[in-house]
Amino acid sequence: MMWPGEYFKRSEFACKCGCGFDTVDAELLAILVNLRRHYGQPITIHSGCRCQKHNKAVGGVINSQHLIGRAADVTVKKCGPKNRIRILMHHIQRQIRI
Repeated sequence: MMWPGEYFKRSEFACKCGCGFDTVDAELLAILVNLRRHYGQPITIHSGCRCQKHNKAVGGVINSQHLIGRAADVTVKKCGPKNRIRILMHHIQRQIRI
């Protein structure tokens, strides 16, 4: 995948253990870019992809979406929890066509 680099660096999604695993799902990236544009605020990626070893070390579930680059733990600067939930639910509903 060509890296769109407008708001994020691929390294922000890399496994925190340093193993080099840095797969990022294109849909996840699109959701995060839309979230960034919507709020006009920086997004911090706390945990993106995880290798099996790191996922186990942090207590992740065996079928975690982090293992395949389809999950990211993030915070949006100056965005409260209710707003984060609202915008994420909007994206989830669009994805599963509710």
